[in-house]
Amino acid sequence: SVVAEGKVRLARTAGKSIPAGWIVDRDGQSSTDPNALYDGGALLPLGGLDAGHKGYALSLMVDLMAGALSGGGASGPDRKVNCNNFTVIAIDHARLSGDGAIADEAARFADWIRAATPTDPVRPVMLPGDVERAHRARHQREGIPLDAGVIAALKEAAAITGLSPDIVSRTLKLATP
Repeated sequence: SVVAEGKVRLARTAGKSIPAGWIVDRDGQSSTDPNALYDGGALLPLGGLDAGHKGYALSLMVDLMAGALSGGGASGPDRKVNCNNFTVIAIDHARLSGDGAIADEAARFADWIRAATPTDPVRPVMLPGDVERAHRARHQREGIPLDAGVIAALKEAAAITGLSPDIVSRTLKLATP
């Protein structure tokens, strides 16, 4: 999809709108209201409204793999939007190439991709996971920026489980949003 459903959920919790082109409402119209997703709307496939047909088959395959193979069920009108099924396919590359050739080739390929000249010199060419690794490092240094709605939900969850809501601020390194 254009965006992970969790980002829409976070925007909804924070009471914020989302960029146009992430979702459509139940009538198939683009919406910036994250609530529209949970009221019969849908995440758009990669490529959005203009070229989403290019990612449509891939999104169907991923849905089937994550839903049908996991036993959790693929998407449909009777399924919750925020159901997070997944399937893991593990390949033991050591059995395919015990000499490390596959890992070496993957590293060479990644280095080649990252060495490409970016269209914007301020934004380097990145691979999947690079943004997340950078965010993790920043969060370890500076804390995790959470909006008031998420903090309130964590405190409520603590209270429901019999813990003091203060445990949230005592255990999490929170950054000032």
